[in-house]
Amino acid sequence: MRLLATVVVSAAALVATGAGSSAPSAPAAAAARVCKPTDVAVNIQILGDRTWGWTIGRYRAIPEHVTTIAVWSKGGPPETQGVAAYGWATRTRSAFFEKCAPGRAARQPAGNLGPAVRVKDGWFAGRKFTCVEPGRVVVAISDTRSGKRVTVRVQKTGKLLALGEITTGGGWLRGSKSCRDSEK
Repeated sequence: MRLLATVVVSAAALVATGAGSSAPSAPAAAAARVCKPTDVAVNIQILGDRTWGWTIGRYRAIPEHVTTIAVWSKGGPPETQGVAAYGWATRTRSAFFEKCAPGRAARQPAGNLGPAVRVKDGWFAGRKFTCVEPGRVVVAISDTRSGKRVTVRVQKTGKLLALGEITTGGGWLRGSKSCRDSEK
């Protein structure tokens, strides 16, 4: 009986840890912050290198030459050249604006997003989605098996503004069709 209990407990432990599973892992619980925009527009941007075409090119907290997804607007502190970076992520790092508070969206309905824009590390290319007057936004960043996932929603309605992921060597971003998109 003792041997049977040991086998059952060992098998349960293997199943719980996912040993032998080839299925992709679900994202871990997201760290989320509610941010009140400091400007009329919120920008959600993916870049292969932050030094290309981004107002915050001198923002040294974000490493150069790696894919980055950032949620930002103007009206930030002087030390970041007036840019408020509400949340940003690379494959291995992420951070939130100090004036954003922990929180989440009221609901999480499915979104109406455009096609994915893809970039690779070091590319001087990217895409920016500008959402005008969205109200408070929720920036959620979660770990995935191979990097980070970034989700941006309107706090009050839960409307999905953008969804993106950064993995080894690059990433992708899909923006809401209600936001204006541009190269820079």
